[in-house]
Amino acid sequence: MDQRHLKLPINVSNFLAGEDAPKCRQGAESIAQHIQLLLTTRPGEHRFDPDYGCSIWDIDFELIVSEGTWKEKFRLAVLDAILNYERRIEQIYVEVSLSAVERFGLRKRPEVRRKAIVFIKAQLVETSEQFSFKTELYLSPLTVE
Repeated sequence: MDQRHLKLPINVSNFLAGEDAPKCRQGAESIAQHIQLLLTTRPGEHRFDPDYGCSIWDIDFELIVSEGTWKEKFRLAVLDAILNYERRIEQIYVEVSLSAVERFGLRKRPEVRRKAIVFIKAQLVETSEQFSFKTELYLSPLTVE
């Protein structure tokens, strides 16, 4: 049986029009989409599983005393979420790098945000193929006046 998963983001107009929603492949594409959803969900946001998500959002506004300590806490939060909710991969390696990004917000004032680049390498359980995933998350809006 060819199992397929809904392709993110989900366009509700497909359902309203009586059409099938676009699907993605079972393997790497489905896993990548799930990890992206997992990382961008704060624990407590999922109605049926309050633990679903990644606790990186709990440390988002923490004052950084040591960047190395903060990065390790962030990395372990990502790893923990994946270990708990993505069973299709194993031998998971997570790397996090941080940088500051300045941009102009809605109020035309410069904002400094922290950008976390998350890189994940793993192995697919079913086929032993290598899997890699990379995403960038923007955190901690700090407005400069």
